[in-house]
Amino acid sequence: MKVKPECFVCFVSQAIRATEIISKKDDDAIRALKNVAKVLSEIEYNVAPPLISEFVYGSITKTLDHDDPYSEIKKKYNKIALNYVDDLKRYIEDSDDKLQAAINISVAGNIIDFGSQIEKFNIKETLNKAIIEGFLVNDIEDFKLKITKAKTLLFLADNAGEIVFDKLLLQTIKNLYPNLNIYIALRGKPIINDVTKNDIEGLGLEEIGTLIESTKPTPGFWPDYCDNLCKKIYKKADVIISKGQGNFETLSEFDDDRVFFLFIIKCSVVEKYLNKPKYSHIFAKKSSLC
Repeated sequence: MKVKPECFVCFVSQAIRATEIISKKDDDAIRALKNVAKVLSEIEYNVAPPLISEFVYGSITKTLDHDDPYSEIKKKYNKIALNYVDDLKRYIEDSDDKLQAAINISVAGNIIDFGSQIEKFNIKETLNKAIIEGFLVNDIEDFKLKITKAKTLLFLADNAGEIVFDKLLLQTIKNLYPNLNIYIALRGKPIINDVTKNDIEGLGLEEIGTLIESTKPTPGFWPDYCDNLCKKIYKKADVIISKGQGNFETLSEFDDDRVFFLFIIKCSVVEKYLNKPKYSHIFAKKSSLC
């Protein structure tokens, strides 16, 4: 999915939000936004939107000398998400289809996103919608066929807070498919509220799978930006769960039926690209969507 004109409005909105977190001074905000405008005027735009975000945020963090504006917000939403865990575990355990139940929970976590067009979100309401209404597009049966035969699963993580719900999905998969090798790819450096190794301390993800990192700070997984280990695992994975809209925006550039996209449509550009309503819940391969 390539950048559209509306994306530039979103880039500037993201820049304003990040700048306001770092400094409440108008002079700082104006200085940072002028540099962002310069970056956007010079950038190559025939790419997926998350690949531009790297330069937008890089400009802000360099200008205001702060490499992780959302650090405290990420901690906050991990704590908020953890408050739901006991009830959600019971929901999964009581479900006839535990895998589908865990996928329902995981997609609801995708509402915790400070890089999208959503100004406010309600985690409880989103969980209820995921449980009651399910998915607009759901390739769960194909996923079950593939994962039953798979040796290696790669999970491309998205945001802090959200990762708490993702852990419930990954634990469920591990319980159902104990011989599966699970790899969990995190962002290599901070960008927006995307999850890095620093953001998962104490969550126990390392007990479920092997943690790996992408290298560049982009809010979407891009294979060419990975180190050799990450590239090797990406290439050999039998099944890939691509979590979040940012990962969809990048990996939708490829035709790869190993990849199952799990996300909520949260912006008008993706809404138009897929011709599906905003806030729809998606668990699907690209071939089922485009």
